[in-house]
Amino acid sequence: MVRNKDVERKAIDFAKDYYRSQGYTVKEKSRIGCDLTITKMGGEYPIEVKGRTKIWGFINLSMKEVKVLKNNPNARLFEVIINKKTKGVEYAYEFCFGDFIRERPLGYALYPNRTSRNLVYQKS
Repeated sequence: MVRNKDVERKAIDFAKDYYRSQGYTVKEKSRIGCDLTITKMGGEYPIEVKGRTKIWGFINLSMKEVKVLKNNPNARLFEVIINKKTKGVEYAYEFCFGDFIRERPLGYALYPNRTSRNLVYQKS
């Protein structure tokens, strides 16, 4: 069984490696409400990373995450899907915060439109 803490750590490590490979400087937990801050050519981007073991129709967000992401037009959400058995990354998606955000009774959720446009990794 894979623990949530392990899935989240794997997702954050994968996101850090991905953004570094794209030429960004990466800082972990540099903003309250986001897991990473990436910078490149003077631009700063808060990144919320969500690690999961399966693809759902929504991604839950805390009020703190929503506040940070809503107030920064450069904010992104990075979703990483981890295989429970192999503990390897199956898919990774990157979303702009404005994509399909809705309030729910217990908070907020992102209803992402997962397409090839926002797919950044797929295990071959």
